[in-house]
Amino acid sequence: MVVSSRTTRNLGLMAMVLLLITVGLIPSLIMVRIAGLNEDMIRELHIFQKTIEVYDLSKIAKVNFDAFLMKREKDITPIIRFLDRSIDASKKLLGIVPEEEREVVEGILKNTKRFKIAVVSYADEIKYDPAGSTASEMKKIIFDVSLETHQLVTSLLKDVQKDIQATHATMTYVVKKNQLRSFAGLAAGIAAGLIIAFVMARALSRPIKQLIEGTQRIAKGDLTYRVEAASRDEIGQLAGSFNKMADELLASEQQLKASEQQLKASEQQLKASNQQLKANEQALLEAQEGLKKEVESLENFKKLTVGRELRMIGLKKEVDELLKELGREPRYRKEK
Repeated sequence: MVVSSRTTRNLGLMAMVLLLITVGLIPSLIMVRIAGLNEDMIRELHIFQKTIEVYDLSKIAKVNFDAFLMKREKDITPIIRFLDRSIDASKKLLGIVPEEEREVVEGILKNTKRFKIAVVSYADEIKYDPAGSTASEMKKIIFDVSLETHQLVTSLLKDVQKDIQATHATMTYVVKKNQLRSFAGLAAGIAAGLIIAFVMARALSRPIKQLIEGTQRIAKGDLTYRVEAASRDEIGQLAGSFNKMADELLASEQQLKASEQQLKASEQQLKASNQQLKANEQALLEAQEGLKKEVESLENFKKLTVGRELRMIGLKKEVDELLKELGREPRYRKEK
């Protein structure tokens, strides 16, 4: 039987009320502290999810821009759409991150807006001056901003991961510390407090540990890891959201791999087409050379034929004149 963390928390609170007379307020303080840490954990995991979403949208926009450069995309509409979604996600992320991380998120938001402006400027410039310095500068800005955004997102993910680990360590420390303090009460209160603390710590920390392990596995690139969502409380809903995020990331990665394979196939086809064009061009040059030689041969033959005809006409005239001198009828006059 799976007991949700919400049920465990409520049962613990009821038991603590009964033990207030003997044990005091220590167990209640444990619950309040753990509940606060639990909210911190949920908030930090939500920040992690939003950061992954921003990273994914920026990466897809970069891949679409690369396809635009390779002439595989005719316009920048898909790029702008993903960048707009990334800007919206960055704004939402800006509203939930702690103060010390706002500067990084603001940098991500600023870079995404610069990415969008540079893409629009690049698309306008290549219409009139594809080889111009402005187009090259915009392209350089796009690549620099994309790299800087990747670095900022990676830095933010590491910070959030550290916060999650710190929260978990604090939660573990609070539970252990208050368990030790509970031994100062009555024997019955000590036993009851230990049992309640143990059950609650296990019920609350187990799914959180799974979520932490999941974030670590996702951060390392294992997008096939899934968290067991057995309950319907906040932790169960968070686990479901985590699994949904992992599914979307896996689908995005597969789509990116498919796009890369398609791009490689297109490059191979283009290389094959270029080789065929070179072969056709060489065959055409050889055919032109052969035709040129045949024309020259025909012209030489024509010159030889005309010269021979002229010589025959001259000989015929000489024969007629000789026959005329001899008093005989010219032989070739009629032919003339």
